[in-house]
Parts: sequence; C-alpha cells; structure tokens
Amino acid sequence: MNSTPVEKTRKLTATLHKRKPLEQNPELTNIVKVAIRIIAGSEPGEVVRAARFIGVSEPTLYRWRRAGNMLDARGAEVLRVHELTALPVELLLRG
Repeated sequence: MNSTPVEKTRKLTATLHKRKPLEQNPELTNIVKVAIRIIAGSEPGEVVRAARFIGVSEPTLYRWRRAGNMLDARGAEVLRVHELTALPVELLLRG
C-alpha cells in the first residue's frame, strides 16, 4: 500500500498534466499567407505568381492577405484556392 496522502498525489497529478502554451509563429497563423506559399513558393514575386494561378488581381490577393481570410472572396475564388492548396474551405474563410 502507498503511504503518500491522497491530497498530495492529486496535486502532483494536476501539476504533471499542465502544458505550456504553444508559441505560435504569426507567419503561420495567417491562412492566406500559408496558401500563397503553397501555391507559389516562398521566393520573391510569390504574390504575383499566386494571383496569376488563382485568377485574381494582385491588390485583391494583398487585401485577403492583410485580412488573414477570404471572407470577401467569391465562391469560385475560394474553391480555386482550396483546389490548389487542399486547405479546408472553412479554414480559408475563417482565417
């Protein structure tokens, strides 16, 4: 039989299960930036190439990138990005 008091065991168990908060990289939390990188790579001129592949203007793509989502995009544009990246549509719209 274990001689450790139950209260002390509970505190130890609770302490072991705590996790440190994950530090997120802001570059990876913007889903539009991630989509652009998947579509066009990370070399200079990626926005120009991605806009050409998606079929939208560069200012439109920059606007989506600033917003971090594609809420103001048309359905066909969202589906095209989804096809090119395989990212879920819900994630593209939510950001």
